[in-house]
Amino acid sequence: MAAQPEVKRAPSPDRRPLAGRLALVTGGARGIGRGIAVELLRAGARVVIGDLDEGEMAQTCEGLAPLGTVSWVRLDVSDHDSREAALHAIRHDHGPVSILVNNAGIANAGFFANEEPRRVHLALAVDLVGAICLTRMVLPHMIEVGWGRVANITSMMAVTGSPGFAVYSAAKAGLLSFSEAVDRELRRANQIRITAVLPPSVRTGAFEQTKRDEPAMMRWSLLPPVSVEQVARRTVRGLIAGRRRVYCATQSYFASLLQRFAPWLMDRVMMYMFRGEARQRVPPPGAQLPAASA
Repeated sequence: MAAQPEVKRAPSPDRRPLAGRLALVTGGARGIGRGIAVELLRAGARVVIGDLDEGEMAQTCEGLAPLGTVSWVRLDVSDHDSREAALHAIRHDHGPVSILVNNAGIANAGFFANEEPRRVHLALAVDLVGAICLTRMVLPHMIEVGWGRVANITSMMAVTGSPGFAVYSAAKAGLLSFSEAVDRELRRANQIRITAVLPPSVRTGAFEQTKRDEPAMMRWSLLPPVSVEQVARRTVRGLIAGRRRVYCATQSYFASLLQRFAPWLMDRVMMYMFRGEARQRVPPPGAQLPAASA
């Protein structure tokens, strides 16, 4: 496993806006989730990391311990029983969750016509359904006490609809719409906010692996990734402020504007980035496709 960046100790508690709040970060053992856990700890929150790899979570918690109170719980966000068990364990050991960061995700690159339905189902269960269900499970306490924050990590693809990432684009678009719908429902609850985060490509192991696996899929040089630290800082700042959207980078903001005001131009941009070599691999009319077994 690659060496993790060194963490600095937290500032004094009287300067921290989330002091005493309990946060659950799904997919928090590495990448964006780990980065967000760092920023939450620096802001004074107590953090629970929810993920699948217990050894990796334990290692992450050990590395972040100088920043504050951090622990882990095994959590499969796609499974109802696992979600219930994890939240029960958190309530028993630490108290109710007042900050939820839905970060866990699966981004399968490839052509939708060749995608296995089981993989489609799993991706939607993790990227969309799991986030929606966890939000529903923690909201009652937030409403009861009159304060809460939910940050849903969507993607720039939520507004661009990227070829080669059809299921991921659909899930993130759904999560974006869900976030804004629930935030409007809770508008009168002044201290409960749902924030949708729209990062562009992020410099993570998953992004680098996708580039290696699918070098001809996209013009990757046109997708310069931003750092995990940048996404994490802007996510937590937006969460604290209760912003409805956090774009994380200029390219996400301009992609949103372009899709809204010049969708024809966005279409040209996306088709240019979707490489010609990749388009030639799309099954032609009449081709025999893999059986769509359930």
